[in-house]
Amino acid sequence: MKSLLRRLDPLEPPALGKNVRISGRMELEVNLNAAGKVLCVRARSGNPLIIGSAIEAVSHSEFAALPRGESSGKCGILILRYRATEHAVTISVEEK
Repeated sequence: MKSLLRRLDPLEPPALGKNVRISGRMELEVNLNAAGKVLCVRARSGNPLIIGSAIEAVSHSEFAALPRGESSGKCGILILRYRATEHAVTISVEEK
């Protein structure tokens, strides 16, 4: 799924007040149509304080169109490693 990702929208920082620092890893199940449009995103694991922001960001992200012959769409796992404070969220995408 990482190889199809063209642009990941930024994640919004959690609105929990000052001195909040959370980090970790989350797994999202992503369903794409043949054109690369996101059909559905579902959380498989991750911190509930930031998972909603991650689902929203991935839902609006850009993925490449699928290669010819894969006309029925694609389902895969996107793994995000994140570090969040009250000001910003930094993320990296990992391969499974």
